[in-house]
Amino acid sequence: MDERMYKQLHYDLWNWLANNPGKEKDDWPGWAMIKKNYGRVANLCFACEYFEECELCPLNRSTRHGPECTLYYKWRDLNEKYITAYYLRFQGRIGSKNKTTKKLDNLATKTANAAIAVRDEWK
Repeated sequence: MDERMYKQLHYDLWNWLANNPGKEKDDWPGWAMIKKNYGRVANLCFACEYFEECELCPLNRSTRHGPECTLYYKWRDLNEKYITAYYLRFQGRIGSKNKTTKKLDNLATKTANAAIAVRDEWK
């Protein structure tokens, strides 16, 4: 694959995640085709696969601990909060229906925006 193809697949994956809060990267329906045609993708990340070194990846930010994929971690943390709130809501363990629905909608929006930030970072 060339850089253009990696970028397109990166865009497709993160666009799908933005539209599907609560889903994980490995839930993306495109993996079957990728695995069949190209094999395994490092960290389920097309940027990791293409750049191979964290220092070269546009998604990484320098931190005091070295390069970190902070945009990904932000999305992952918000997505986990969304999943937890979603399941607690349907177990009847948190708040009123209207309050919980508003909280879920807010988390879904934040999760989607975080996925869009990852998607748009590699242009």
